[in-house]
Amino acid sequence: MLWQALNLNSACHAVVAWLAAHRHVVGLPDISPETGAYCTARKRLPEHVLPVLSGRVADDLRAQATVEHLWCGRSVFRLHQSRRPDFRRGRALAVGDHVVSWKRPGRCPGGLRAEDCAQLPATLRVREIRYQVAVKGFRTQSVTLATTLLDAEAYPAEALAELYFRRWEIEVDFRHLKTTMRVEVLRGQSPAVVEKEFWAHVLAYNLTRRLMWEAGRRMGSEPLRLSLKGAMDHVVSRWHGMSGAGAMKSYNALLASIGADRLPERPGRAEPRVKKRRAKGYPLMQQPRAILKRMLTG
Repeated sequence: MLWQALNLNSACHAVVAWLAAHRHVVGLPDISPETGAYCTARKRLPEHVLPVLSGRVADDLRAQATVEHLWCGRSVFRLHQSRRPDFRRGRALAVGDHVVSWKRPGRCPGGLRAEDCAQLPATLRVREIRYQVAVKGFRTQSVTLATTLLDAEAYPAEALAELYFRRWEIEVDFRHLKTTMRVEVLRGQSPAVVEKEFWAHVLAYNLTRRLMWEAGRRMGSEPLRLSLKGAMDHVVSRWHGMSGAGAMKSYNALLASIGADRLPERPGRAEPRVKKRRAKGYPLMQQPRAILKRMLTG
């Protein structure tokens, strides 16, 4: 399922064809080209295996982060639109920068467990910062941040604004999961198989990111500046060599290829929110194909 998640052609027959070729390369007996056995095995895979493996890989990757990869170990987040800051209140630090006290809500917010809500302090000192976005092409013109980093000299508002600006990388990663990893459309015909497909894509994404981190460490490159799509292509193209006597040599060559596939630094880039290709003029399929065929043939 991992190869299926990484490959552009994710059809079951493509997986079986690749497996047959791989077995031939390593000297194993040939297998049948039929896809029934693979589909059956995919259904029998325990549902908890893929989420557990995805979490373990993510925890391992998180453990690789050192102090220089963290930003003071504190939280900086954008103020929710329902909270209206009043910069006339609190202790002013600069224009659009002050420290106020937030009170614990009387009712537990949705999404927060009652026991967690009870552990919140009665009041919390929070620094609110408002700054203007002057980048052409950006929709947002004004941003208000909230943080517990209260020292304005140690943590200038400009540094916090730059930190939040880098948050856009998270949105790019979400796009990678949906578009680059092709999670937008899954092929499963049952909820259980669709869930397994989803977690297979997440596991493949985490494993690829783990390879990119190791490649960046070896090559002296920033892992976030390496190409995820390029890393996926390198993994798929070198998969056959990841077994046998030359596996370690192929693995080192894979890391070198991933580490050399760097992306340019493009801060402040803005792209038009338009569709590149014109959609076909047919209606959407809102009924099963069998029903539509019966309606078509009468």
